This record gives sequence, structure tokens and C-alpha cells, in this order.
Amino acid sequence: MAAMAIGHAHSKPRRRPSRLGCVALSMLRLLVLAPPAAHSEPPTDDVAQESVLFALEAPRVRMMLELASAEAAGRGQARNPAGAAMLYCAAAAYGSLEAQYRLGRMFLAGWGLTQDIAVAATLFRIAAGNGHEGARAMILVTGEREERLPECLTDPDVPSAYS
Repeated sequence: MAAMAIGHAHSKPRRRPSRLGCVALSMLRLLVLAPPAAHSEPPTDDVAQESVLFALEAPRVRMMLELASAEAAGRGQARNPAGAAMLYCAAAAYGSLEAQYRLGRMFLAGWGLTQDIAVAATLFRIAAGNGHEGARAMILVTGEREERLPECLTDPDVPSAYS
């Protein structure tokens, strides 16, 4: 006689999640459980969590994210939110969801650049539309706004807009 699984008689046997599924679930937990940015401070994510998030990016984008994070947090240097914003914007232009999300948080908080909730909402919508859970949660904070991209994504001659 076949051994019965513990549980309901009509339940299907549970499949073990794949390794990729486990990594994705872990990253989702990190994003959802991360506290929102304070309005006067930069996002201060744990370096170990960041390395997991950044590992999924292309090498050039990963380098931009690591440098931006270091500038935002002041790791090994003075805090430089304008420099962090420029780097996040460059990574966002390559399609990095994490960069779009972090740049959106900076615009929302007005940290290192002029506060612009419409730009923040647009960045959150783009990142959320491509699967970023943290951005999806931030849309609830910003609400529906007009669509407006930051100048660094629309005008290549405006790198100094953030300095």
C-alpha cells in the first residue's frame, strides 16, 4: 500500500522550489521587508543584501549600483547624494529596476535633489511594471501622478542637473 502524505486526503503533493525560485523568494522578502526611505536620510540598505540584489545585474550596471550605494551611504568617502543620483540614473537608463527604484526613492524624499513626487511615481511605475516589489509598494505611497521622467533620462546634456 502506498504511503499517504500528511495533510488533506485531496491535497496534491508539494513540489520543492527550484534554486532560482528560492533566490527570487529571498530577494522578494528583502525588498518587501526593507523600510521605506526616511525623508531626510538616504536609503541605508545592508551591504550583504545589496550584493545579492546587484549580483543579478550586468557587470557595468552592477558597478554603477555599487558606486552609487557607496556614495549615498558615505562608505569610504563623504556622502554624495548628487553623485549617487547620477549613477543611479545611468544604471536606470540601462534598464536596472533597482536603480529606477532607488532613484525614485531619492526623488520622493528630496534627498540630494529637488523633491519631485511625479518623477518618483513614474520611476516606481516603470520598475513595478517590470516586477520590482519594493517599487510596487511605493506606488501606494505616491498614488497616481502625471508621468514625468527625470531629465537625466530624457536629456543627455544634463548630467550637471544633479550637482
